[in-house]
Amino acid sequence: MGTRLRRAPGQANVSAVMKAVLGVAALAAAAAFAVAASASSGHAKAAQLRGAVKVVFSGQGRQVLHDYKEWILQSDNECYYDKTIDESSTFQWSASFAAAPLRLLAATSKSRGAAQTTATGDVSGQEVRGDCGSDDVPPGWVQTIACSQPLQFATPSLRVARRKSGKTVLELVAPPQSLQAPSPCALVPRSAIGAAVKVDLGALARLKSGKSLTVPAGTRAPDVVSCSSHPAPYEGTEISDNCRDTLTWSGTVTFTKS
Repeated sequence: MGTRLRRAPGQANVSAVMKAVLGVAALAAAAAFAVAASASSGHAKAAQLRGAVKVVFSGQGRQVLHDYKEWILQSDNECYYDKTIDESSTFQWSASFAAAPLRLLAATSKSRGAAQTTATGDVSGQEVRGDCGSDDVPPGWVQTIACSQPLQFATPSLRVARRKSGKTVLELVAPPQSLQAPSPCALVPRSAIGAAVKVDLGALARLKSGKSLTVPAGTRAPDVVSCSSHPAPYEGTEISDNCRDTLTWSGTVTFTKS
């Protein structure tokens, strides 16, 4: 019979420990390889986003206010004075944002101010105060108030909002509008005119230098807001108010490769 070799005490444990160590080392090497591959893929994607783009947000629009209000005596349900407001604004703008590297648009989320802005607009119309054919009218009420005033504009902005599946969403805000106070105009300019544009950075990266990509923006349908007010009756008087504020605008967002 042959001689059976017997392991020395503890030899079995040493062998198991060596196998465990080798297994951990293999897992660590695989993990390191995966991290390196991921980093390499990230660098490759970043390398593909070469160049920079200049963004120009431009547009034009119109806002219309129509408000008819009557003061009604509850005792006989008759109007004893009223007012009609018909005012409108027209405006246009162009906001240019400095060229930004595509790789930064893909990696950062921050607001940018416009490098150059041009904006013009004004409000015009009138407010007619009448007596409804009544003799019971507050003194000095019956008159026509003319409205004619230029719009004031603040700084527009661009913000990188969120990124998903290789796309960047740019939130652009047109120059906010206002009127200098005090104003004879009842119209309150809409100050939140803007667009959220999804951008394929890869498509921009493939543009040749000097070439542009233009995306339309604006209201698909008139944006109508009810501005009617219905205060509680006072001293036997009830107020009936029919007020509408309508905004329409159209514009473009143009990306130019540099």
